[in-house]
Amino acid sequence: MLGIILSFLVFTTAKSHGFISNPPARNKAAGPDNHYSPACGNSVGAVGRIQAKGAPFPDNHDAEGTHGLCGDPWEGGPGNLLPLNQQTFMKEGPVVATYSRGQTVEIDMHLTVHHWGHFEFRVCEGGLSGEKYSTQKAGQDCLNKNLLVRPDPKTRTECRNAKTIDASNYDCQPLDAAHPERWYLPPPSYGTDGMNYKMKFKLPDNLTCNPCTMQWNWITGNSCLVEGYKEYFAKFKKEYPSLDPSWDQSNSHKDSCDVARN
Repeated sequence: MLGIILSFLVFTTAKSHGFISNPPARNKAAGPDNHYSPACGNSVGAVGRIQAKGAPFPDNHDAEGTHGLCGDPWEGGPGNLLPLNQQTFMKEGPVVATYSRGQTVEIDMHLTVHHWGHFEFRVCEGGLSGEKYSTQKAGQDCLNKNLLVRPDPKTRTECRNAKTIDASNYDCQPLDAAHPERWYLPPPSYGTDGMNYKMKFKLPDNLTCNPCTMQWNWITGNSCLVEGYKEYFAKFKKEYPSLDPSWDQSNSHKDSCDVARN
């Protein structure tokens, strides 16, 4: 069984504008520590920090000090991060969900501002806290060992028979063969009750831990595009010609993030 503790991470040029509502993330449960806003407390991978470290965008790998692992009080700032054991949300909270290994789980997201891009989810076996990990790299390495992937939507009848992808079935978006870990954020109007979205991800077949920590990673796409976007959306549009033009990035004028961040 997997006892899941939630964390959160956003790579963007703006402050974080969302949270995992189900299962509830640490920032949602924090209440007053977030100034009563569940969207607060997310770690923003500030451009200034990333550039200062000479790291790529986004950085999930070798650089140190570019982003918090579970939120930090310096969100958006260019300065140095606090040590992990001093960061507000680098403390293990209660287990908020229990799953079986290999299970397909539904994740609910609530956004307050839409920044396009895609979501990724990672799991650290054994839990993530500032007491267990002294460096960003060590904690992120633990998370990177278990990068969740989307189950092929074509295995679901409603997706297999879909003639178009719209607000009623946006989770049927085609699997990105090059990046099965990516869930591309649909248009704002596709969300329910504001911008609430539901998506399915598969837990690793061989992962067992109690607790585990799940990290949400939002790679935003409102100012530049990371590699693979244009190729993915070209295939998406070919399969579903009625794809909403605002979602389609196949002919986007946005620069590559490799160019925009240098």
